[in-house]
Amino acid sequence: MKNIIHFPKDRIVRESPQLEEEALEFIKEHKKKSYVDELLLNLSENIVLTLDHNGIPIESKEFERDFNYTMDVLRAAIYRQMHMSHPLHQWIHDNLEPRKRVELKPED
Repeated sequence: MKNIIHFPKDRIVRESPQLEEEALEFIKEHKKKSYVDELLLNLSENIVLTLDHNGIPIESKEFERDFNYTMDVLRAAIYRQMHMSHPLHQWIHDNLEPRKRVELKPED
């Protein structure tokens, strides 16, 4: 075993902790996105079933387009609350003003 040449230890490259942190952050963001996608899938199924059950026509292409847009806006709202970016955030910021909250008073 004397004729074994060992690789120089000063040339061994270890993975940087920065890469591990980036990988963990990527996994965390992917899990958050998967969570939101699953939540929205369940919500959209319930909404469509409720609308259909209450006699709202849901078969048209126009409804499908409008409903997909609605769900994407909801996705953007949830992403914002979870500190994730969404392409609609800037459009919403540029084009919509927050409404004043209306306080509902209990009826006497």
